Amino acid sequence: PVSGTARYSRNDAVALEIGRTLGARHGASCDVLHAGDPANAVLEEYLALGAARVEVLSCRDTDDAAAALATRVAGYDLVLTGTRAEGAFDSGMLPYQLAHRLGYPLVGAAVDVEIATNTDPAQPPTTAGNANASHARIRQFLPKGVRRRVAIALPAVVAVHPLATAT
Repeated sequence: PVSGTARYSRNDAVALEIGRTLGARHGASCDVLHAGDPANAVLEEYLALGAARVEVLSCRDTDDAAAALATRVAGYDLVLTGTRAEGAFDSGMLPYQLAHRLGYPLVGAAVDVEIATNTDPAQPPTTAGNANASHARIRQFLPKGVRRRVAIALPAVVAVHPLATAT
């Protein structure tokens, strides 16, 4: 904000709410991760937004946060991120770097995410080992207010747009 006061990222908060909703709907856990300073006072605000806990991967400003996060989330079916930070380090590259390191496909500018479950036992499980999740259906925000629906095989990284349908 203009005041310069540190606060939680709206982009990450929307991704957190989508993750919490999907976790509750599908009986899955929603891990909240932060790569950075463990003493960052803003992390407590994510607890107020509904995170059960925030796991901190301690990184200095010169460390590669994408590498630390990729090591931690390897094997996850779905990784949700914000589209970019809201401060000094807001290049917007983290979702891309994370997807590249994991070898997962990436969908950006997501405004809603649904998981389509595989109910056919003849279908093989995904590479992350969840026999019930096969793909995600995502609605994307495009320029001029256009929306597009895409389906993506899991595992995947999804960068959530700040105008997502989560409150």
